[in-house]
Amino acid sequence: MTNGVLLRQAAAGYDVLVTLDGNLSYQQKLAEHSIAVIALRAAINRLADTAHLMPRVLACLPGLVAGHVFHIE
Repeated sequence: MTNGVLLRQAAAGYDVLVTLDGNLSYQQKLAEHSIAVIALRAAINRLADTAHLMPRVLACLPGLVAGHVFHIE
């Protein structure tokens, strides 16, 4: 599935997409999609290595805007 298809399908049922693909904002025209994106950056892309980022994910949810990406390290 391409990123464009993923974003369209996700936008149909969700407000936010959380991804580990930090390049998504460079590969897609996010302004064309009705979903906000949170891009996580961790040393290793395992759940255990991203768990410490979850409080920041939860804190940023109320301020997210569709069509924009928010990076969390």
